[in-house]
Amino acid sequence: MAEKWTKDELSIAVEVYRRMLRLEGTGQDYIKINFLREAQEQLSNRTLKSVEYRMQNISAVLDDLGRPWIPGFKPAKNVGTQVSSRLKELLAPASDLPASRERTGNALASDLPASRERTRNALAVYVARSMEVNL
Repeated sequence: MAEKWTKDELSIAVEVYRRMLRLEGTGQDYIKINFLREAQEQLSNRTLKSVEYRMQNISAVLDDLGRPWIPGFKPAKNVGTQVSSRLKELLAPASDLPASRERTGNALASDLPASRERTRNALAVYVARSMEVNL
């Protein structure tokens, strides 16, 4: 059985997750696996799969707090109470992250990937501009 994650390890995972969430929130494209590999390199005792599952734990905690989470990391169903409380502590100073799903229009927490949300927004702009030209 793997050893429990240390606070430093959880901090690394949260920081990498925050960076992805910021990109997601601004509509910038990024490659998830590159971020997972970066985190895994810093967490030499952890597999890529365990890092990915930890990201799902972070999503679950954010979801419990009613905050946006990355659609590519669906919230894990079973997050231990100790891990959950430790993640909440690390996520608490989150002035750089969206405070609620409502403020971001639920784009990050929807079941639709963010890219589909951006496509829908781009289509709406195109339709609106087309209507202006025809007036």
